[in-house]
Amino acid sequence: MEEVVIVGGGPAGLAAALSLLEEGVSPLVLERSAEFGHKACGELLAEKLYGFDVGELVRGSVERVHESLTVRFHGEELRFSG
Repeated sequence: MEEVVIVGGGPAGLAAALSLLEEGVSPLVLERSAEFGHKACGELLAEKLYGFDVGELVRGSVERVHESLTVRFHGEELRFSG
């Protein structure tokens, strides 16, 4: 069984989760905030993102994704030094 962890539940993380679900893989999504869909790098979103309609991805698909995979909200920030 494949195990996949996706860091971040923004548009790109959700797109990755949906793609994996369509292939039969149930990823674990780690999101530090209390909800999905926020874009970390600004406010401008393309209308299409990795072949997904962004509006559908962030609105309607969130419910489907949330029911189909494990999500950890309010993640604790870990720092590593090397």
